[in-house]
Amino acid sequence: LSNEFNIPRIAQMTQKTNQFNLTTKRYTDADVKGFLEQGWRIWCISVADKFGDNGITGCVMVTPQGEFDTFLLSCRILGKGIEVAFVKKVLALLKEAGLTSVKADYLPTAKNAQVAEFYDKIGFELVGKEDNGAKHYAIDLNKADLNIEDYYHIEIK
Repeated sequence: LSNEFNIPRIAQMTQKTNQFNLTTKRYTDADVKGFLEQGWRIWCISVADKFGDNGITGCVMVTPQGEFDTFLLSCRILGKGIEVAFVKKVLALLKEAGLTSVKADYLPTAKNAQVAEFYDKIGFELVGKEDNGAKHYAIDLNKADLNIEDYYHIEIK
């Protein structure tokens, strides 16, 4: 979960992450603090493996209404399935908190085409598509596959 120590890193990632960023919304430290005060749920991920600790390399920002506003990961941790495990863990936490569905958007940019099908691949239902390529999704948390592979060790701090 986010705290006063990682708010600057979260804001920095929203400003700099382009490739694995589903909406590419850009925020300042003050924006992130304001979202927390408004009841947003914000998780960041710190990834370590046998080669070392990569530090905070991703975040998910969820509005009080249960919509993914931001989902991004640093390119240095891609290709390990971490993005799927992270989203499934966040969805499980939202379900535990009483949400029954979550919405998410993919907003295309010149650099994020590699994530255009991400929500499709993890079980979100496409509920709308715009001419500019933007896609709108929803997932029923009571029907979603929230199982995470055993080789991921996820700690919530």
